[in-house]
Amino acid sequence: MIKLGGSVISNKKVPYSLNKELIGKIGNSLREYAGELVVVHGGGSFGHPKVKEIIESGHTLADKGFEVIRVMNLMTNLVVEALGQPFAPYSTPSLWDGRLNVRPLALAAKAGWVPVVQGNVVPPGRVLSGDEIVVELVKELGAERAGVATDVDGVYETWPPKGGPLKEASPCDVEAKGSEGIDVTGGMRKKLEVLEEAARYAEVCIFNGLKVVNFEKFLKGECPGTRVVPCRQG
Repeated sequence: MIKLGGSVISNKKVPYSLNKELIGKIGNSLREYAGELVVVHGGGSFGHPKVKEIIESGHTLADKGFEVIRVMNLMTNLVVEALGQPFAPYSTPSLWDGRLNVRPLALAAKAGWVPVVQGNVVPPGRVLSGDEIVVELVKELGAERAGVATDVDGVYETWPPKGGPLKEASPCDVEAKGSEGIDVTGGMRKKLEVLEEAARYAEVCIFNGLKVVNFEKFLKGECPGTRVVPCRQG
């Protein structure tokens, strides 16, 4: 499983931007993988500005969430177009019935397609982040590994960083970096807190997705960044 962070595939400081050239290169790397694969992507410069716009206008996602869904479905279609074949778009709200129905994604992956879903708004009006979807897919599909691509080399003990990223990190023992730009889902600390649950079931690796070679390394079994580990008990 691969999560493409919004900061990788778009410029979160420029609303409705998309890094199509980079996405195309990522698609070439992922296409070489022989096993079953599911891709999740974040809201980036599409979802986050739209959510912010709705909230600042005095509305809620309960009455205007459909606007976010339209924007995010557009983003997914553009991402899939840039990734190429055999990537196929799926709308997260269409898979939602109070929980994420992962069966259609599993069937697509078994057929040799690569289903692509997105962080999105789900009824009755809340943001289901890409990282939350990673957790559900790991638990429900039994994925052994999840690669989370961001715009930094991994998780650092302090920010600005001194030296390289940590080999392992949990949300309990790290002062994590806060993300730049518009972000309505939380930044790196929130990412660790959410992904910790996935790390109880699978290997979770946060790496720099701006370096295409890291996708190749991850798919070969390496963790070219920081491995997320559960908090120590006691």
